Amino acid sequence: MALRETEVDHLNHAALDRALAWLEREHPQARPSVLLLSPHRHNVRFIARRLPHARLTILTRRQWDLNQPAASRLGRFDWAIASNVLHYSHEPQRWVDHVLAVAGVLVIQDLVDRRRAEAAPHLAADGDAMRYAHSARGVVSRFAGAFDLARLRPPPAYFEAFDGALNALHSADDPPRHFAAVVVPSHRPDRPPHGPTWRERCRVACYRHLALYLPYKAWLALARGRGDGR
Repeated sequence: MALRETEVDHLNHAALDRALAWLEREHPQARPSVLLLSPHRHNVRFIARRLPHARLTILTRRQWDLNQPAASRLGRFDWAIASNVLHYSHEPQRWVDHVLAVAGVLVIQDLVDRRRAEAAPHLAADGDAMRYAHSARGVVSRFAGAFDLARLRPPPAYFEAFDGALNALHSADDPPRHFAAVVVPSHRPDRPPHGPTWRERCRVACYRHLALYLPYKAWLALARGRGDGR
């Protein structure tokens, strides 16, 4: 069991590490305040090492029932991290809304497909209730009531599905699937969803063909002078 827990931690922590690397790159914080939601002790140790300058706060489900809004005295946090928490939710959108009411970012690591009990629907008896899919990324769950993260508001700005550690109910040919995601209400992608603008296309083409660069600059200056260089 210890070896299996070590493998589980390794795979989940590696995925969390990649999600946090994206978050640090896209939304850097020198010393973020981080709320850890019902973390396993191994997760606390990992996050403390991974974010050595963060100010960590730990809340268990006994201290905060995510079906209810947070107490006003809780305050605000830069980031919240929920690792293997949301598969206990019957209403994922409600939980996410409540967390984002007190945190600017929510980092999630959870389950797409993982059998935790032999009998269908393979949910454990510890309150296990949900699995997740992401139709916009082609990630499908075999759990009949899976929550589609493409419907989450706001949708994840970062998402990755990965193979989880095997347990007695999975094989190498049928591995469990997990995911990591980052939900950032204020996130705006660097490039608009419709692709590069005409000016960006011109600039790239001119850099690739230096003979066109000076005429392009002259034309752009003339267009701007006429007031139609948008």
